[in-house]
Amino acid sequence: MTEFHGFCMPIGSNPIQGQAIRDLASQKATFAVQVSAEWCGACSTATPEIQQASCAFNDMTFYKMNGDDDDLGPLSIESLPSLAIFKNGNLMGLIEGAYNSDEYVTRIGLLLDGKPLPPDPE
Repeated sequence: MTEFHGFCMPIGSNPIQGQAIRDLASQKATFAVQVSAEWCGACSTATPEIQQASCAFNDMTFYKMNGDDDDLGPLSIESLPSLAIFKNGNLMGLIEGAYNSDEYVTRIGLLLDGKPLPPDPE
């Protein structure tokens, strides 16, 4: 299970699996799951930005998952990269696409507060 915490740990290469997501959700955890793939160029761009954004969320654990995995657990992913935000075990929403770290911080904060995401910045 790959994880990085709010103190900006680098993202490892071993993905979390769908069952582990279900287990974390059943524990009422607050966490994020980055879904990406090796072939996805935008995913490579998003990873360091998400890592930087994680610094703003010290009480939250961030995981990385292979989007090519057959078992995505409770996630219904339509595009890569995606960042799933869970609060107290509930999926609050998905951030789809690559953004800069400030935009990730804003969007994660909105989802944690139960607010809708704004349209994509131009």
